[in-house]
Amino acid sequence: MIRYLVASIWPAGIAALAAAAFMLVRRDTSAARPSGPGGGRADAAGESARFGAVAVAGALCVFGLMCALGVIVVHQGLTIDRPIFNWMSKHQVHKMAAVMRRLTKLGDTWTTWGAALAAAACLAVTWRTRRWLPPVVLVTAIVSDHFATLALRHVFHRVGPPASPLGTYPSGGCDRVIVFYGLIAYLLWREFSGKRRTAIVAGAAIAALGFNEAYSRVYLSLHWFTDAVSGLLYGRLLLAIFIIAVHFAAGRLSQPMGRPVGLGLDSSRTVTASQVRYVTDVCSLLWPSPAGASLISRRAAARGRSAGADGDLIVLPGMRSPRLIVPSGRRAGAAALRRYGEPGSARTKLATRTLAVMLASGLAPALGDRLALDAADGAPTIGSYLTETLGQPVRISMHVGADRANRKPVLQLLTPAGDTIGYAKIGINRLTADLVKAEHAALVLLGAAGLAGLRPPRALSLGRWNELDVLIVSALPVWLRRVRLTDARLAAALAELADSAGTSPATFATSDYLGGLASRLAQVSDGADRLELRRLVIRLADAAGDTKLNFGCWHGDLTPWNLANTRAGLLVWDWERFGLGVPVGFDMLHYWLQARVVRTRTDPAAAAARCVASAPDLLRPFGVSPAEAKLTALAYLAELSVRYLADRQADAGARLGAPGGWLIPAIGSALDSGTARV
Repeated sequence: MIRYLVASIWPAGIAALAAAAFMLVRRDTSAARPSGPGGGRADAAGESARFGAVAVAGALCVFGLMCALGVIVVHQGLTIDRPIFNWMSKHQVHKMAAVMRRLTKLGDTWTTWGAALAAAACLAVTWRTRRWLPPVVLVTAIVSDHFATLALRHVFHRVGPPASPLGTYPSGGCDRVIVFYGLIAYLLWREFSGKRRTAIVAGAAIAALGFNEAYSRVYLSLHWFTDAVSGLLYGRLLLAIFIIAVHFAAGRLSQPMGRPVGLGLDSSRTVTASQVRYVTDVCSLLWPSPAGASLISRRAAARGRSAGADGDLIVLPGMRSPRLIVPSGRRAGAAALRRYGEPGSARTKLATRTLAVMLASGLAPALGDRLALDAADGAPTIGSYLTETLGQPVRISMHVGADRANRKPVLQLLTPAGDTIGYAKIGINRLTADLVKAEHAALVLLGAAGLAGLRPPRALSLGRWNELDVLIVSALPVWLRRVRLTDARLAAALAELADSAGTSPATFATSDYLGGLASRLAQVSDGADRLELRRLVIRLADAAGDTKLNFGCWHGDLTPWNLANTRAGLLVWDWERFGLGVPVGFDMLHYWLQARVVRTRTDPAAAAARCVASAPDLLRPFGVSPAEAKLTALAYLAELSVRYLADRQADAGARLGAPGGWLIPAIGSALDSGTARV
């Protein structure tokens, strides 16, 4: 009987840790930890040196503490260890010992080192900034832990139990489990979460691994009890040192994925609530009465709710934070996930591919929550409209984007077999309806232009349904293998685009473009930003004098995530901001600026100022002189400012929607310094 009580210590300990974590999570009401400013280019050499100095100094301190503890353990530990060893040996259960022999391998040297090196490679790809940090941290941890442990063994030479007579102080397995798995969990948490609840769950998981390792080593008589406890303490101290070193080198947490930064934006909780409201409002338009659509939990769906005529959709990651809504069918759902991650970063691709494999494997019941669709036979829904328009059955996927004035439903259209048919863009208010119609007109014009340097989608249909404008465009083959996009390749494509409807020179100060910009600005609601921008536009016209610029077409919102350079050519989508008669070079400036303020989270005001300074180099391929390039850059910043003000992007919660915080000051500073004077 006693032997089974001994064996029950392991599940009881794991259960106790899980219960403690559950209670802490239930009691926690805090939001995510505040994060530091978004990282720009980090000083890798300097930060590596700071990390190394703190880590080495801390490891030496830990070594000294363990030496002091070792004196006590080696000379007094057997009074505790022998009774526990005899009791465990006498009451072992054969089957339990077999299980422990497998579980104890989690702390083996090559198991933990392999996990650390694999994590270093993956995190080096998926981190947004400081990609050097995870490999440096984990490799340094391997070296420091290995040699510090060897040094402790050399100092003490403690003889272990009969089954493990070699040096056993401290337990290397217990130490490695805490250090390496703990560091991996911390680095993941630091980059992708930052939430206290996630930290509690991760900490409990690492504690459970440590308990498992300590128990299994003692149960199998591989270590004395005090060796195992010392190993846990040793690992915890080293883990704390490395976390402190990371914090000292890299500062506070980088911005977790999906959280807005700076410029007075709402908290992540408010953003999540906004996403839920947006999905609810959109669904009421796409599945109008007598049909309906409602967000329900996965558990409610599993309790036997019958699917509607359109079939329920899967909401990822869940109904409280909807980001992606995909079909529940294996093939269509997996394809929607794969296509969603195609033009994204390596991190996005990894996450979506993993979920796609799970969905294709039949694990849909375990994923996300549900968008329950109720549509009686013949009830008009967006699904029935698209099926009728395209002449074939259609499955729908929808990405829920960030708050902005021009946010609208963009539906990926798939066959039941998972082939992408195209995309449907739906205007749900005056602004988005105008953008949908503008994109249709742009695609018709570009289709007739016969561009060779880039490939836009084809406009398949523009119609009205349920008082909504619905544009259907063809799918571009973004799944094809990528080819590196060179600056020369991009410049050549943009030059061809600028000339797609012809270019014409004109004096900037008296151009139709500047008149149109002033007219659009005059229609903006009164406010400090409008008044300041109006004053700066007048100054810009005066500074330009008789300078002439070349005017042509532009995409209007060209960014690294709106294009893909493949073997089939340069694929470009999202043409709703296409425009005629703008200074040549706007697209290149927009591409450069957005890549920095969105992808790398560079300080927006600093990036806007650098955009003006970098304009001569950026626009040289277009035959624009340095002085004309700086004038073009200031005109571009004014153009973007007017767009944000006219669209009321700040009111909609857009992260960079307030031009008074970054664009307008950059224009003023450049004019004050005489940058635009020709």
